[in-house]
Amino acid sequence: MQSALIDYKLQLIIIGDSGCGKTTFMDRYCDGQYRIAYNATVGIDFKVKTILSKNNKRIKLQIWDTAGQEKFNSITTAYYRNARGAIIMYDVTREDTVEHLRKWFALVSQFGRGDVEVAIVGNKCDINDNSKRQVSKERGESLAVEMGCHFFECSAKDDINV
Repeated sequence: MQSALIDYKLQLIIIGDSGCGKTTFMDRYCDGQYRIAYNATVGIDFKVKTILSKNNKRIKLQIWDTAGQEKFNSITTAYYRNARGAIIMYDVTREDTVEHLRKWFALVSQFGRGDVEVAIVGNKCDINDNSKRQVSKERGESLAVEMGCHFFECSAKDDINV
């Protein structure tokens, strides 16, 4: 798509602990594909997708997939300041990832724009085995309300709410 046909350019960041499915989510959304095996993101990666809004405006999304390891925070936080939207992702099968949501939200608040829209997203909701699921939907929703964020559960694997 030519840039002359673009009405808006927006940056979106995806942050959260390592292994939550951030890259899988981005690949599913941008490319419609799911790969079983991934290497950990080193630093930052991005993809571009152009979408058509409800009012027929063409929006070019730059989606930045950040590394979840703490050692990359000094690199990745530089990308927060231009983002109009942030997805803070956790893994519904890993309690530790939901415990870190406040930390990720604090980083967005500190380094991001004052008007950034934030969504808390619990990935891997396709897992229905109660012995594997450690974070209830209600707990994720409650934390999102507490932080003033939108809330969704998704499955990049099964293409649910991506």
